[in-house]
Amino acid sequence: MLREARRWKKDLLGFSGAGGLSWLSRVLFARHPLVQESLTCTEIAGAQTRYLAVAGEQVAYREQGDGNTAVILLHGFGGRCETWAAIQPALAAHFRTVAIDLWGFGASARPAWVTPRDWTRQVFGVMDALGIDRAVFVAHSLGGRVSLMCAAQAPERVRGLALLDADWGHVPHGYLLAWAIAHTPSFPAALRRLRSDTRHIARLMRLAYGHAFSVDDALIEQYTAPLRVHGTAKTLVHLGRAALDSNIAGIPATLHCPSLIIWGDADYIIPVEWASKLAQKMPTSTLITLPAIGHFPQEEAPGLVLAHLQPFLAQFS
Repeated sequence: MLREARRWKKDLLGFSGAGGLSWLSRVLFARHPLVQESLTCTEIAGAQTRYLAVAGEQVAYREQGDGNTAVILLHGFGGRCETWAAIQPALAAHFRTVAIDLWGFGASARPAWVTPRDWTRQVFGVMDALGIDRAVFVAHSLGGRVSLMCAAQAPERVRGLALLDADWGHVPHGYLLAWAIAHTPSFPAALRRLRSDTRHIARLMRLAYGHAFSVDDALIEQYTAPLRVHGTAKTLVHLGRAALDSNIAGIPATLHCPSLIIWGDADYIIPVEWASKLAQKMPTSTLITLPAIGHFPQEEAPGLVLAHLQPFLAQFS
């Protein structure tokens, strides 16, 4: 009983517990005029954004480089292609890199029916459309979950995995809590309030990034603009209420491809202790922890990330 209580205390330190509830309560009880969804996907797309269709839905992606080895870049929850802007050009000097906006985020479509399983179909659909049979996946946070699902579904298409502060189904009760919150009548209202006052996202971002990193107005706008795209709230509500997949945490132990795990040791969203637990499940993995770095190592310390990522990717050339 005591051991179980201690485990729950540790888990609650992460955003899936007390931290997330505290932030969510600020959102729900804020008082300000509500802003409607008023933007299109193309209005928030970056200059290098390209589009293709998968299952009849628009996918935004950013392709750089033309090497023989393909590298798929997958962002985290609420992210977009721009999260890789500091490292993609360096990787493109040696590899063919493709950063994808997952459905529901960035400049990609907002299908109301999307679930996490649909993201694997989306990623493989992009690979098929671009003529990529196999690739190395570099993935952050929620993108880590998607890449693990892809590797489990089609291991012959995933040559290797580089996981940055990855969501790997590590706190089952946290996902159950999120699922329960998504089913409350207040959840759609919370999403409306999120897009109405950037201070809510700013608070969350300052929680997620390391203390030494400056969260400026441009970065806040990069992450808040997608919330104002038509259909976002409907898609996110459906995502939040989708059936829970309890098998994610078991996937890492079944994989045998070369793997690199990079984690900020000041990550409050997914604390660093979960990095070592993930590494233990993946005998072919190498774990690198970055001091004083938060949940976004590719943005906070791109040079450090590249110093470890480039040698890892070189083995696939």
